[in-house]
Amino acid sequence: METALREKGPRSPLREVFVKFWWGTIVGIVLAGTAGAIFYYGNTYSPNLAVALKAVTSQEQFLAVVVFALIEIVGVVVSGLLSERIGPRAVLC
Repeated sequence: METALREKGPRSPLREVFVKFWWGTIVGIVLAGTAGAIFYYGNTYSPNLAVALKAVTSQEQFLAVVVFALIEIVGVVVSGLLSERIGPRAVLC
């Protein structure tokens, strides 16, 4: 077995993922980046900008972050239920 491994060389599962499943990988990267951007915008950027511009008080900022977090929790649960029902193959293909 070792001689066969030396002749062929070690297999790279990461390369195999990018070669065989490139479309699903790109979709996953874009979806994860979008989710991160929305989380940052809703939980950090918007509330801090509003306080810096003196549009809201600190208490209103806290309330906005809590409301956004609750909406996000509901969104995560709903998207999890949908992904269980639809399945990964239908979404990525």
